[in-house]
Amino acid sequence: MTEICDHMKIVWPHIARPHCRQCGHMVHAEPPDRVWETVLQRVEAGQWSGDRTADALVTFELPLSEKMGLAEQFQLMTQQGFQRMVIDGQVLRLEDGLSTVKSGAGSVQIIADRLRLEPGQRNRFREACETAYRYGQGHLSVWSFQGSAAVSPHPFSQNLHCASCNLDAPEAKPALFSFNHPLGACPACKGFGRIISIDPTLAIPDTSKSIEGGVVKPWQTGMGMECQNDMMRKVRSAGIPTRVPFREMSEEQQRWVMDGESDYDPKDPEKSWPNKWYGVRGYFRWLESKAYKMHVRVMLSRYRSYQTCSECQGRRLRPEALAFRWTPPGQSRSLDLAGFYGLPIREALGLLEGAAKTLNLPSKDPIGLVFAEVRARLAYLESVGLGYLTVDRTTRT
Repeated sequence: MTEICDHMKIVWPHIARPHCRQCGHMVHAEPPDRVWETVLQRVEAGQWSGDRTADALVTFELPLSEKMGLAEQFQLMTQQGFQRMVIDGQVLRLEDGLSTVKSGAGSVQIIADRLRLEPGQRNRFREACETAYRYGQGHLSVWSFQGSAAVSPHPFSQNLHCASCNLDAPEAKPALFSFNHPLGACPACKGFGRIISIDPTLAIPDTSKSIEGGVVKPWQTGMGMECQNDMMRKVRSAGIPTRVPFREMSEEQQRWVMDGESDYDPKDPEKSWPNKWYGVRGYFRWLESKAYKMHVRVMLSRYRSYQTCSECQGRRLRPEALAFRWTPPGQSRSLDLAGFYGLPIREALGLLEGAAKTLNLPSKDPIGLVFAEVRARLAYLESVGLGYLTVDRTTRT
């Protein structure tokens, strides 16, 4: 199984495509020619404010520096050949915008060119985009110019970047798709898919008990009795019932017992104990700060267990790696690498066999060799009757 994952991290960058992890759209570089074609497509599809005869503005963002005066920054842009900018949809000359730029504004849109969306303007549009990309650090916007106002900016990027969500897609390196490498592993669970943490079912094993009846197990003996007394003092002011079985309490009341008060902050004297209730989890967090003591570590081990990582949901890879998705030939659904690992071996093999026919990789091609190694290992597992197992099934099971 491990060898399959080691080979798939090499294959995946060649068959998967990056998607925005926020909006889900495919992310790709947008050179000037692609920007031109995209804008025309949006005009034809009615996604453009205006028709083909309307003027378009190609702009780039100019970050405003706090170390340099606004007039000096605009003068530098004027010396570069730029004359106008867009502020709140209005097109203004740079020298006229000094009084218009709001105090504390982080950036302004500088106009690289204004032109008609006509076939004869394609070369000029390309040059404007190249200029905007150069000064805008790989980002630009195309506006529709209606009357005297610039409306409906359409962002673009020449990098692997979702311009709409302003999120970058990382470079597709094999290490990014390995849960054994820091570059690809989920930062919360370090690629294990599980984390060891306090298990509420061990701290409160018998939910038929009430608060007064000792529902919190570690607080019934030894030093924990002090926490039981703390809780009994606080429940009265919080209006929490003390003689009702824990399982019959409302979710909000159970949350109060487990998590404490929502604004509890141990670093703030006014929001920590005795002013605010710390809850069962707060108690264990305090214990973990004393874990250098042997008896505290023994105490914690009684109430800890392995649980599915809440960040990656057991998928082991970081979000940037899961944003690379593959659409198998002949299918409409797309898979991330964790989704591929979750397939039965029989189905995964079928998808790779179909991909091999579509890609038609030469036998001596390095990627073709790795691709063949993955298929050979999956085919062996299928031939010995293990095709019903998922690829991510741990070997010890």
